[in-house]
Amino acid sequence: MRNRRRSPPRWPVRRCGCTRSRGLVTPDRTDGGTRRYSQDDVVTLQRIQSLLGAGLNLAGVAMVLALEADNAQLRRDAGE
Repeated sequence: MRNRRRSPPRWPVRRCGCTRSRGLVTPDRTDGGTRRYSQDDVVTLQRIQSLLGAGLNLAGVAMVLALEADNAQLRRDAGE
């Protein structure tokens, strides 16, 4: 059995633009201006897709992502 890389989720161009303009995902850029999504960006996009599928709008998604980041930071701080 061959090892296959999973391709990133397909996103409508406008939705990707909305996530970037709201600061939910900030891909790096090549010298030519092409966006380069990291593995963390792909995971975030998948989480956004899941939340949108659950009925949240982008404002709600932003709030959930911020709360999850805060929670993760609190857990790291408590573990120190």
